[in-house]
Amino acid sequence: MKSKVAVVRCKEYDFEEVKKTMQESLKLIGGLGNIVRKGNKVLLKPNIAGPFPPEQGATTHPSVIKAMIQLVKEAGGIPVVGDGPGTILPAFEISGIIKVADEEGIEVIPFNKNGFEMVKIPMGEQLKEIYFSKDVLKKDIVISIPKLKTHALVYYTGAIKNMFGAILPDSRKKTHRIDDVELFSKALVDIFTIRKPDLAIMDGIVGMEGVGPTHGPVKKIGVIISSTDSVAIDAVSSSVIGYDPMDIPTIRNAYMRKLGAGRLEQIEILGEQIKEVRIDFKRVPILKGRDKRRFMRLALGHLIVDTNKCKKCKICVEHCPSEAIRLIPYPTIDQKICVYCYCCFELCPEGAVIFDEKSMLGKSS
Repeated sequence: MKSKVAVVRCKEYDFEEVKKTMQESLKLIGGLGNIVRKGNKVLLKPNIAGPFPPEQGATTHPSVIKAMIQLVKEAGGIPVVGDGPGTILPAFEISGIIKVADEEGIEVIPFNKNGFEMVKIPMGEQLKEIYFSKDVLKKDIVISIPKLKTHALVYYTGAIKNMFGAILPDSRKKTHRIDDVELFSKALVDIFTIRKPDLAIMDGIVGMEGVGPTHGPVKKIGVIISSTDSVAIDAVSSSVIGYDPMDIPTIRNAYMRKLGAGRLEQIEILGEQIKEVRIDFKRVPILKGRDKRRFMRLALGHLIVDTNKCKKCKICVEHCPSEAIRLIPYPTIDQKICVYCYCCFELCPEGAVIFDEKSMLGKSS
Protein backbone atom coordinates (compact mmCIF):
# COMPACT_ATOMS: atom_id res chain seq x y z
CA MET A 1 0.00 0.00 0.00
CA LYS A 2 1.07 3.56 -0.69
CA SER A 3 2.03 5.83 2.19
CA LYS A 4 -0.53 8.55 2.84
CA VAL A 5 0.46 12.20 3.09
CA ALA A 6 -2.14 14.92 3.67
CA VAL A 7 -1.55 18.47 2.45
CA VAL A 8 -3.99 21.12 3.70
CA ARG A 9 -3.82 24.88 3.21
CA CYS A 10 -3.42 27.12 6.25
CA LYS A 11 -2.86 30.83 5.64
CA GLU A 12 -1.68 32.06 9.03
CA TYR A 13 -0.90 31.16 12.63
CA ASP A 14 -4.32 32.02 14.03
CA PHE A 15 -4.71 29.29 16.63
CA GLU A 16 -8.25 28.24 15.76
CA GLU A 17 -7.39 28.03 12.06
CA VAL A 18 -4.23 26.04 12.80
CA LYS A 19 -6.06 23.53 14.99
CA LYS A 20 -8.89 23.11 12.48
CA THR A 21 -6.38 22.57 9.66
CA MET A 22 -4.43 20.00 11.67
CA GLN A 23 -7.64 18.13 12.48
CA GLU A 24 -8.55 18.04 8.81
CA SER A 25 -5.07 16.90 7.83
CA LEU A 26 -5.03 14.11 10.42
CA LYS A 27 -8.52 12.97 9.43
CA LEU A 28 -7.34 12.49 5.84
CA ILE A 29 -4.65 10.01 6.96
CA GLY A 30 -6.97 8.05 9.25
CA GLY A 31 -7.32 10.22 12.34
CA LEU A 32 -5.23 10.75 15.45
CA GLY A 33 -7.33 8.16 17.30
CA ASN A 34 -5.67 5.43 15.28
CA ILE A 35 -2.25 6.56 16.54
CA VAL A 36 -2.77 7.84 20.10
CA ARG A 37 -4.67 5.67 22.56
CA LYS A 38 -6.08 6.61 25.94
CA GLY A 39 -3.32 6.82 28.52
CA ASN A 40 -0.46 6.87 26.01
CA LYS A 41 2.51 8.98 27.03
CA VAL A 42 3.15 11.16 23.99
CA LEU A 43 6.32 13.09 23.23
CA LEU A 44 5.95 16.07 20.91
CA LYS A 45 9.32 16.73 19.26
CA PRO A 46 9.41 20.18 17.62
CA ASN A 47 12.35 21.70 15.79
CA ILE A 48 13.82 24.20 18.24
CA ALA A 49 17.02 25.07 16.43
CA GLY A 50 18.11 27.63 19.01
CA PRO A 51 17.03 30.75 20.90
CA PHE A 52 15.04 32.25 18.04
CA PRO A 53 11.61 33.95 18.18
CA PRO A 54 8.73 32.42 16.16
CA GLU A 55 8.73 35.22 13.58
CA GLN A 56 12.28 34.29 12.53
CA GLY A 57 10.91 31.13 10.91
CA ALA A 58 13.66 28.90 12.32
CA THR A 59 11.59 26.98 14.87
CA THR A 60 8.28 25.14 14.96
CA HIS A 61 5.62 27.76 15.66
CA PRO A 62 4.05 27.64 19.15
CA SER A 63 0.52 27.72 17.69
CA VAL A 64 1.21 24.40 15.96
CA ILE A 65 2.57 22.95 19.20
CA LYS A 66 -0.42 24.19 21.20
CA ALA A 67 -2.86 22.71 18.69
CA MET A 68 -1.07 19.36 18.81
CA ILE A 69 -1.10 19.38 22.61
CA GLN A 70 -4.87 19.87 22.64
CA LEU A 71 -5.46 17.23 19.96
CA VAL A 72 -3.41 14.66 21.86
CA LYS A 73 -5.35 15.42 25.04
CA GLU A 74 -8.64 15.04 23.17
CA ALA A 75 -7.47 11.64 21.92
CA GLY A 76 -6.80 10.59 25.53
CA GLY A 77 -3.02 10.90 25.41
CA ILE A 78 -0.71 12.51 27.96
CA PRO A 79 1.51 14.96 26.05
CA VAL A 80 4.90 16.46 26.89
CA VAL A 81 7.15 18.61 24.71
CA GLY A 82 10.83 17.77 24.44
CA ASP A 83 13.89 18.70 22.42
CA GLY A 84 17.63 19.07 22.70
CA PRO A 85 18.47 22.32 20.89
CA GLY A 86 22.04 23.54 20.78
CA THR A 87 21.33 26.23 23.37
CA ILE A 88 18.61 24.56 25.41
CA LEU A 89 17.04 26.69 28.13
CA PRO A 90 16.77 30.09 26.39
CA ALA A 91 15.53 28.37 23.24
CA PHE A 92 12.39 26.92 24.84
CA GLU A 93 11.42 30.31 26.22
CA ILE A 94 12.30 32.53 23.25
CA SER A 95 10.65 30.17 20.75
CA GLY A 96 7.34 30.54 22.63
CA ILE A 97 7.14 26.84 23.53
CA ILE A 98 7.21 27.32 27.32
CA LYS A 99 4.36 29.84 27.14
CA VAL A 100 1.96 27.49 25.32
CA ALA A 101 3.03 24.53 27.46
CA ASP A 102 2.26 26.52 30.60
CA GLU A 103 -1.11 27.53 29.17
CA GLU A 104 -1.90 23.84 28.59
CA GLY A 105 -0.41 22.67 31.89
CA ILE A 106 2.10 20.25 30.40
CA GLU A 107 5.78 19.61 30.96
CA VAL A 108 8.60 20.86 28.75
CA ILE A 109 11.59 18.52 28.83
CA PRO A 110 15.11 19.51 27.76
CA PHE A 111 16.56 16.12 26.84
CA ASN A 112 19.59 16.65 29.06
CA LYS A 113 17.28 16.64 32.10
CA ASN A 114 16.69 12.88 32.19
CA GLY A 115 19.81 11.95 30.32
CA PHE A 116 20.87 9.70 27.47
CA GLU A 117 21.74 6.06 27.07
CA MET A 118 24.04 4.28 24.66
CA VAL A 119 22.03 2.66 21.89
CA LYS A 120 23.31 0.19 19.30
CA ILE A 121 22.34 0.90 15.69
CA PRO A 122 22.12 -2.48 13.92
CA MET A 123 21.23 -0.88 10.59
CA GLY A 124 23.84 1.86 10.93
CA GLU A 125 25.79 2.70 7.79
CA GLN A 126 27.86 5.49 9.35
CA LEU A 127 27.17 5.12 13.10
CA LYS A 128 27.06 1.84 15.01
CA GLU A 129 26.10 3.29 18.39
CA ILE A 130 25.26 6.64 19.91
CA TYR A 131 23.90 8.25 23.09
CA PHE A 132 20.15 8.78 22.59
CA SER A 133 17.53 10.56 24.71
CA LYS A 134 15.88 8.38 27.36
CA ASP A 135 12.75 10.53 27.08
CA VAL A 136 12.32 9.65 23.40
CA LEU A 137 12.99 5.96 23.99
CA LYS A 138 10.55 5.61 26.88
CA LYS A 139 7.49 7.37 25.46
CA ASP A 140 4.66 5.30 23.98
CA ILE A 141 4.21 7.65 21.03
CA VAL A 142 6.61 10.10 19.38
CA ILE A 143 5.22 12.89 17.19
CA SER A 144 7.77 14.82 15.13
CA ILE A 145 6.78 18.41 14.37
CA PRO A 146 9.47 19.88 12.09
CA LYS A 147 9.65 23.20 10.26
CA LEU A 148 9.69 23.39 6.45
CA LYS A 149 12.98 25.07 5.56
CA THR A 150 16.29 24.79 3.78
CA HIS A 151 19.61 23.70 5.26
CA ALA A 152 23.03 24.95 4.17
CA LEU A 153 24.67 21.54 4.45
CA VAL A 154 22.01 18.94 3.60
CA TYR A 155 19.82 21.24 1.46
CA TYR A 156 16.53 20.54 3.28
CA THR A 157 15.66 19.80 6.89
CA GLY A 158 12.50 17.94 7.86
CA ALA A 159 11.13 14.97 9.79
CA ILE A 160 14.13 12.68 9.29
CA LYS A 161 16.69 15.25 10.43
CA ASN A 162 14.46 16.40 13.29
CA MET A 163 15.49 13.32 15.29
CA PHE A 164 19.07 14.62 15.34
CA GLY A 165 17.95 16.71 18.33
CA ALA A 166 17.47 13.51 20.36
CA ILE A 167 21.16 12.69 20.73
CA LEU A 168 23.66 13.77 23.37
CA PRO A 169 25.19 17.20 22.56
CA ASP A 170 28.71 15.71 22.58
CA SER A 171 27.54 13.03 20.16
CA ARG A 172 26.08 15.76 17.98
CA LYS A 173 29.44 17.54 17.89
CA LYS A 174 31.23 14.33 16.94
CA THR A 175 28.70 13.59 14.21
CA HIS A 176 29.15 17.09 12.81
CA ARG A 177 32.83 16.33 12.27
CA ILE A 178 31.77 14.22 9.31
CA ASP A 179 32.58 16.71 6.56
CA ASP A 180 30.94 14.91 3.64
CA VAL A 181 27.28 15.58 2.82
CA GLU A 182 26.48 12.00 1.87
CA LEU A 183 28.17 10.47 4.91
CA PHE A 184 26.67 13.02 7.29
CA SER A 185 23.23 12.31 5.80
CA LYS A 186 23.75 8.58 6.35
CA ALA A 187 24.53 9.36 9.99
CA LEU A 188 21.28 11.35 10.26
CA VAL A 189 19.36 8.39 8.88
CA ASP A 190 21.17 6.06 11.29
CA ILE A 191 19.89 8.21 14.16
CA PHE A 192 16.40 8.27 12.64
CA THR A 193 16.27 4.45 12.69
CA ILE A 194 16.65 4.35 16.49
CA ARG A 195 13.14 5.66 17.11
CA LYS A 196 11.11 6.41 14.02
CA PRO A 197 8.27 8.84 14.87
CA ASP A 198 4.74 7.42 14.90
CA LEU A 199 3.46 10.60 13.29
CA ALA A 200 4.94 13.69 11.63
CA ILE A 201 3.25 17.07 11.29
CA MET A 202 5.09 19.61 9.12
CA ASP A 203 4.78 23.28 10.02
CA GLY A 204 4.75 24.69 6.50
CA ILE A 205 2.65 27.79 7.13
CA VAL A 206 5.74 29.99 7.12
CA GLY A 207 9.07 28.42 6.23
CA MET A 208 12.62 29.52 5.56
CA GLU A 209 14.25 29.82 2.15
CA GLY A 210 17.76 30.75 1.04
CA VAL A 211 20.57 29.69 3.34
CA GLY A 212 18.74 27.98 6.22
CA PRO A 213 18.06 26.59 8.73
CA THR A 214 18.16 29.58 11.10
CA HIS A 215 19.05 32.83 9.36
CA GLY A 216 17.52 32.60 5.89
CA PRO A 217 14.62 34.79 4.71
CA VAL A 218 11.16 33.75 5.91
CA LYS A 219 8.79 32.57 3.21
CA LYS A 220 5.03 32.08 3.37
CA ILE A 221 4.12 28.60 2.12
CA GLY A 222 0.66 28.20 3.64
CA VAL A 223 0.37 24.46 4.33
CA ILE A 224 0.19 21.88 7.09
CA ILE A 225 1.38 18.45 6.00
CA SER A 226 0.94 15.21 7.95
CA SER A 227 1.84 11.53 7.61
CA THR A 228 2.71 8.46 9.65
CA ASP A 229 5.65 8.01 7.24
CA SER A 230 8.41 10.53 7.99
CA VAL A 231 10.26 9.72 4.77
CA ALA A 232 7.13 10.32 2.70
CA ILE A 233 6.35 13.62 4.42
CA ASP A 234 9.88 14.78 3.65
CA ALA A 235 9.50 13.71 0.01
CA VAL A 236 6.29 15.70 -0.37
CA SER A 237 7.48 18.73 1.63
CA SER A 238 10.76 19.03 -0.27
CA SER A 239 8.79 18.79 -3.53
CA VAL A 240 6.54 21.66 -2.44
CA ILE A 241 9.60 23.93 -2.27
CA GLY A 242 10.93 22.72 -5.61
CA TYR A 243 13.39 19.93 -4.84
CA ASP A 244 13.45 16.48 -6.37
CA PRO A 245 13.26 14.26 -3.25
CA MET A 246 15.96 11.97 -4.65
CA ASP A 247 18.35 14.95 -4.66
CA ILE A 248 18.00 15.24 -0.87
CA PRO A 249 20.54 12.77 0.58
CA THR A 250 18.61 12.00 3.78
CA ILE A 251 15.46 11.13 1.82
CA ARG A 252 17.34 9.12 -0.79
CA ASN A 253 19.28 7.15 1.82
CA ALA A 254 16.19 6.43 3.94
CA TYR A 255 14.31 5.31 0.82
CA MET A 256 17.15 3.00 -0.23
CA ARG A 257 17.08 1.43 3.24
CA LYS A 258 13.31 0.89 2.87
CA LEU A 259 12.53 3.09 5.86
CA GLY A 260 9.67 4.83 4.07
CA ALA A 261 8.35 6.06 0.75
CA GLY A 262 10.88 8.43 -0.82
CA ARG A 263 9.49 8.55 -4.36
CA LEU A 264 6.29 10.46 -5.09
CA GLU A 265 4.81 7.58 -7.10
CA GLN A 266 4.85 5.55 -3.85
CA ILE A 267 2.77 8.15 -2.04
CA GLU A 268 -0.97 8.82 -1.98
CA ILE A 269 -1.23 12.59 -1.61
CA LEU A 270 -4.54 13.65 -0.04
CA GLY A 271 -6.05 17.12 0.11
CA GLU A 272 -4.11 19.58 -2.03
CA GLN A 273 -1.78 18.23 -4.71
CA ILE A 274 1.85 19.35 -4.89
CA LYS A 275 1.35 21.33 -8.11
CA GLU A 276 -1.40 23.33 -6.40
CA VAL A 277 0.76 24.49 -3.48
CA ARG A 278 4.29 24.46 -4.97
CA ILE A 279 5.94 27.86 -4.60
CA ASP A 280 8.94 29.76 -5.94
CA PHE A 281 11.52 29.07 -3.25
CA LYS A 282 15.16 30.10 -2.94
CA ARG A 283 16.94 26.81 -2.39
CA VAL A 284 20.44 25.80 -1.39
CA PRO A 285 22.01 24.58 -4.66
CA ILE A 286 22.43 20.85 -5.11
CA LEU A 287 26.13 20.27 -5.66
CA LYS A 288 27.33 17.41 -7.83
CA GLY A 289 30.69 16.43 -9.23
CA ARG A 290 33.48 13.87 -9.13
CA ASP A 291 35.07 15.44 -6.10
CA LYS A 292 31.97 16.68 -4.33
CA ARG A 293 33.66 17.53 -1.04
CA ARG A 294 36.33 19.66 -2.70
CA PHE A 295 33.72 21.29 -4.93
CA MET A 296 31.62 22.17 -1.88
CA ARG A 297 34.49 23.98 -0.21
CA LEU A 298 35.35 25.90 -3.34
CA ALA A 299 31.75 26.74 -4.22
CA LEU A 300 30.38 27.53 -0.77
CA GLY A 301 33.39 29.47 0.33
CA HIS A 302 34.38 30.47 3.84
CA LEU A 303 32.35 31.41 6.87
CA ILE A 304 33.30 34.70 8.51
CA VAL A 305 32.08 36.68 11.51
CA ASP A 306 30.34 40.04 11.16
CA THR A 307 31.82 41.94 14.12
CA ASN A 308 29.05 44.55 13.91
CA LYS A 309 26.52 41.88 14.89
CA CYS A 310 28.63 39.65 17.12
CA LYS A 311 28.09 39.97 20.90
CA LYS A 312 30.88 37.55 21.89
CA CYS A 313 28.44 35.09 23.47
CA LYS A 314 30.86 32.21 22.69
CA ILE A 315 28.10 29.87 21.47
CA CYS A 316 29.99 29.31 18.21
CA VAL A 317 33.20 28.59 20.11
CA GLU A 318 31.55 26.12 22.51
CA HIS A 319 29.67 24.20 19.83
CA CYS A 320 32.34 23.97 17.11
CA PRO A 321 32.98 20.21 16.68
CA SER A 322 36.46 20.71 15.24
CA GLU A 323 37.51 23.45 17.71
CA ALA A 324 38.24 25.71 14.77
CA ILE A 325 37.01 28.94 16.40
CA ARG A 326 38.92 31.18 18.78
CA LEU A 327 37.82 34.41 20.48
CA ILE A 328 40.58 36.93 19.57
CA PRO A 329 38.83 39.29 20.44
CA TYR A 330 35.92 38.32 18.15
CA PRO A 331 35.39 34.74 16.94
CA THR A 332 37.93 33.85 14.28
CA ILE A 333 37.47 30.70 12.20
CA ASP A 334 40.56 28.68 11.31
CA GLN A 335 39.76 27.64 7.74
CA LYS A 336 42.45 24.95 7.78
CA ILE A 337 40.62 22.83 10.35
CA CYS A 338 37.01 23.94 9.70
CA VAL A 339 34.94 20.93 8.58
CA TYR A 340 32.16 23.04 7.03
CA CYS A 341 29.45 21.63 9.30
CA TYR A 342 27.83 25.10 9.61
CA CYS A 343 27.07 24.66 13.34
CA CYS A 344 28.34 28.18 14.05
CA PHE A 345 26.20 29.58 11.25
CA GLU A 346 23.15 27.69 12.48
CA LEU A 347 23.44 28.39 16.20
CA CYS A 348 24.53 32.05 16.28
CA PRO A 349 21.58 33.90 17.86
CA GLU A 350 22.62 37.20 16.25
CA GLY A 351 23.14 35.87 12.73
CA ALA A 352 26.72 37.14 12.90
CA VAL A 353 28.29 34.10 11.21
CA ILE A 354 27.92 34.62 7.48
CA PHE A 355 29.25 33.36 4.15
CA ASP A 356 31.83 35.62 2.61
CA GLU A 357 30.82 37.61 -0.47
CA LYS A 358 33.00 35.49 -2.79
CA SER A 359 31.05 32.32 -2.06
CA MET A 360 28.06 30.91 -3.92
CA LEU A 361 25.83 31.20 -0.85
CA GLY A 362 27.20 34.58 0.13
CA LYS A 363 26.12 35.97 -3.23
CA SER A 364 22.65 34.39 -2.97
CA SER A 365 21.82 35.53 0.55
